[in-house]
Amino acid sequence: MQSSKLLQVLKTLNKREFRQFGVWIEGDIFHNNPALRQFFQFLVPFYPSFDSSALERDQVIKRFLPKEKNGVQKLRYLMSDLNQLLESFLVWTELKKNERVQNQLLLQSYKERQLPKHFNNVYEKHKKKEAKNAVKDMDWHRHQLDLEILFTEFQFTQLNHGNHDCLTRIMDHLDIFYIANKLKYACEITNYKNILATDYEPMLMGAIDECLALDKFKDIPVIYVYFLVLETLRDNTNEAHYHALVEYLRENKHAFDENDIYELYIYARNYCTKQINLGNEIFQKESLLLYKYLIEKDILIKEGYIWQWDYLNVTMISLRAGDFDYTSEFIRKYKEKIRPAQRQNAYTYCLAQFYFHTQKFEKCMDLLRDVEFSDPYYYMATKSLLAKTFFETEEIISLFSLTDAFSIYLRRNKKISKYQIQNHLHFVKFIKKMTRIKMGSRMRPEKVKKELTEISNIVDRTWLNEKLDELILADK
Repeated sequence: MQSSKLLQVLKTLNKREFRQFGVWIEGDIFHNNPALRQFFQFLVPFYPSFDSSALERDQVIKRFLPKEKNGVQKLRYLMSDLNQLLESFLVWTELKKNERVQNQLLLQSYKERQLPKHFNNVYEKHKKKEAKNAVKDMDWHRHQLDLEILFTEFQFTQLNHGNHDCLTRIMDHLDIFYIANKLKYACEITNYKNILATDYEPMLMGAIDECLALDKFKDIPVIYVYFLVLETLRDNTNEAHYHALVEYLRENKHAFDENDIYELYIYARNYCTKQINLGNEIFQKESLLLYKYLIEKDILIKEGYIWQWDYLNVTMISLRAGDFDYTSEFIRKYKEKIRPAQRQNAYTYCLAQFYFHTQKFEKCMDLLRDVEFSDPYYYMATKSLLAKTFFETEEIISLFSLTDAFSIYLRRNKKISKYQIQNHLHFVKFIKKMTRIKMGSRMRPEKVKKELTEISNIVDRTWLNEKLDELILADK
């Protein structure tokens, strides 16, 4: 019974919600079964863990249904009915949070009851309130669309066909809502291609591009911001797209809610990362400045937590900038703000990176043994870091064994994007060449460095260049 749907949901209720659910059950509006109230009271002492052995099915039947001949079926009915009540309570809880949905349902009710004064009063009052809302995001436009549809339908039921403005408002909100969503998910799909392999191409993007070229939607933030994002994804060679996006986000921060701002800045951060991988060293500093701004404005903290990849990125960027004091403080300060399920892995990997950059290679290798490969990124990042550590400590056999296995993994894994595979295979190729030079190969480090400049996409380019410079110096 501990693994039942009912108890799994009850575990998620906070104390206030649990008490409210008790009041919900006590009422006669939603059910008239006294046994459900008694069953809930039986469960109350086991909140919040519900993991007691007393909740095993046979024990529950023995204690709560001792006189029932068919206790198993009776318990099943009680659990099913209580779960239905719990689901209706969850719907009510969410509805309380959403004033827009409440007003839509109220308008729907007045429409069905044919109460024009009541309908118009709620409609006008709610429209005025929404017009004052600074955040006119996709949810706002979707709500405006729903309101206008309700208004138009009600006008037609009143046989009022003279005013067609409501139809034009429907079309305007529909266009904005559709184009904004199309752009948003086109951005996500395009970005997704840079991480995992997918060949999907969104439909109708040509028609949307033509609309955007007319500047018709330039004054609508929810559309224009995703247009700017898409420009950075389509053409990563034009830095003007990135700067336009960052400037627009800072000037129009008020136009988006916290979740949207967070998501939009992910694209700006990804652009910086891609430029760094392309060898554009200017974006090392730009990326650190961007992250410090996001930390200062508390944009990286979402629902009380920092995303593990943001934690990793801030660590790596500050390390590459040589700001070790800042990195050490950041790793320590923000560890507890990572979600518990991801905390130890992210902290371990970042601390390993700190030890590598401060040349404490033995500590680095010890920590890397504890990193779990919960994501392809962790596997690739850990193997790359371990290869660099072997290079620094001149563990040649370990390095070649590692890179051979790593290459096989990259070529066989169909879930990783071609871009990421190419980036890491290039890294493996060059670290092997550098290792052979260390072993006394006649290969000239100057030639290898020239080859590196001709490679467009590769991870750890800065480190490879530094090591090649050292080899060139030692060769003289």
